[in-house]
Amino acid sequence: SLRTSACFRTQRAMAATYVTEDHAAIMKKIPGIDKIQAEVNKLKAEFKYSPDADLKGADKKDKDTPDKWVPRNEWMNRLTGIHPFNCEAPVSLLREKGFLTPPTLHYVRNHGLVPELSWNTHSIDVSGLVNKPMKITMAELVK
Repeated sequence: SLRTSACFRTQRAMAATYVTEDHAAIMKKIPGIDKIQAEVNKLKAEFKYSPDADLKGADKKDKDTPDKWVPRNEWMNRLTGIHPFNCEAPVSLLREKGFLTPPTLHYVRNHGLVPELSWNTHSIDVSGLVNKPMKITMAELVK
């Protein structure tokens, strides 16, 4: 159990998750997650997946930006300066990782801050020119 925000942010950053709650607790809420994780782990083994060993948490360059909480790999090529964070991994790093790219090495393109979402309160609003407007919670989405 994580008690302090600083401790929680450090663990979250090292796990490269982009949620504000305990990742393990969220995973337990997903129906059939054990079977899904077993399949994912087989694919990771088959394709020799290796996590991002260079991830050390949030980048110091982001300390005064709205994205200061987002885990970053320091080797990513920044394309727009500090904020918003737009980057891409060097080809050499992508080759080193192989077929499955760790989440922290994906291309990033955005026009603003990365929102801090909560699994327990975030929902998706489907509205406008649709026959059946609805609001879907994350728990409903994974069922």
